[in-house]
Formats: sequence, C-alpha cells, structure tokens
Amino acid sequence: MIQLLRNNTHEDNLQKIADEVLQRGCESGIIAELVADDDAAGFYRRNRNAIGMVVSNHLGSNPAIFFGDQWDRDDPTASNPHNQKLLVWFAVEQTIRDKYFSIVWS
Repeated sequence: MIQLLRNNTHEDNLQKIADEVLQRGCESGIIAELVADDDAAGFYRRNRNAIGMVVSNHLGSNPAIFFGDQWDRDDPTASNPHNQKLLVWFAVEQTIRDKYFSIVWS
C-alpha cells in the first residue's frame, strides 16, 4: 500500500501526507484523489486485492462492525462507491499507521 501511495505522490510530500493522515485521517483531504466517492472507488477497483488484504488482516470478514453507522449495511460486499471509499481510507490510514509504528518501535 505504501508503494501505491508512492506511485501517486511526489516523494517530497510523502512525509507530509503521512503526518496529516496520522493526525486527521484521509478525511482531511490531504490525498486529493481519495476525497470524492467516485475517485476513491476508482482507487479501490485498481487496488482491490491490496486493500482487501489490509482490511481482512485488521478487521476480519465484517468491516460493517468497525464502520458502524457509516457503513451502508445494504451493501455488504462494498459494491457502492461510499463503502469502497471507507475501505480505501481504512487501508491507507492503517498502512501508514503500521509503517510508522514499525519504524518507531524498531
């Protein structure tokens, strides 16, 4: 997932983006291509396997429990852009968090 971010971001901005995501999450808009539902859904479709691995490693098979009222329960397979954006945001945020803590604690 970090490589996916690197592919879409200038190296100079990677630390700034990581800091912002750690503090405020993707919701802050720091990663412009992940703000709109349709854009995030496109990112989801292009990176579905990597996102699925992060989600399943951290949330198991039922992300609706984690997302609560934000999750559209009528869409358990995340076929709509809103649920896809939630999964993208989670995967990006968690990947950055994991990377940060692996550096801090090593």
